[in-house]
Amino acid sequence: MKPLFLILTAFSLLIITPVFSSYSHNDKIVGGQEANVGAYPWMVALVSSQSSNAHYGQFCGGSLIRPDWVLTAAHCVVDASASNVDLVLGRHNLSDDTVGERIAAKKIIVHNLYDPTKQTNDIALIQLEKPSIQATVKMLDAETEELSNPGLLATVIGYGLLKETAWVGPGKLYNVNVPVVTNSECQASYGEDSIIDSMVCAGYPQGGKDSCQGDSGGPLVVYNSDQVPHLTGVVSWGQGCARPNFYGVYTRVSNFVDWVNNNISNE
Repeated sequence: MKPLFLILTAFSLLIITPVFSSYSHNDKIVGGQEANVGAYPWMVALVSSQSSNAHYGQFCGGSLIRPDWVLTAAHCVVDASASNVDLVLGRHNLSDDTVGERIAAKKIIVHNLYDPTKQTNDIALIQLEKPSIQATVKMLDAETEELSNPGLLATVIGYGLLKETAWVGPGKLYNVNVPVVTNSECQASYGEDSIIDSMVCAGYPQGGKDSCQGDSGGPLVVYNSDQVPHLTGVVSWGQGCARPNFYGVYTRVSNFVDWVNNNISNE
């Protein structure tokens, strides 16, 4: 998730207009393993359009929910111009531009009630200039909400840092499994007013496994009995990366399905 202080990512080091808010968030996977190539075709890397190497231009993650729409976190793009953002899809190693697709952003829609001070409604949509050929991921909704019940394992995926003190991520896709926890457990860590129903938390009380800088906006997924992935969370925020007694906090996707569908249908 994200530390609650300003972080510098590779994107900001390019000395161009930042594409995320000054509030810090987590961006890379801690305590996990390199993902199997092709395991997550709907995983998206948000990169600076001014960076020819996607590894060094990557600043957030996202999920392909329609062939031409990506779901991500509002804090990743709240200050962004679509012309500054490219989407890289179908690529395990971000430095290998012979694989996958790199598509320009056409439009960015940030939730109109996003609050960067409380990190509420931390969700956004990015429309692609052209449809991707990659597979999409289903969003968790009211009918499938039980897949993310507390105690069940979820998987968080990203290109982010492998530890909180690192400066540059591996440039390859990583994943880690973390259990969903109750909001009351999460409130015990962050305070009752900090965790609301539109958020979902995951992780271990002892820490050690989490998202980190660079994973923001990326997916937290759960699987049904047929092993079909469902997007349950969007990497949002947290205290540091994989610290004991601090869970990762995600935007709860099922609370925003209507918002997503309404905005897509209006385009």
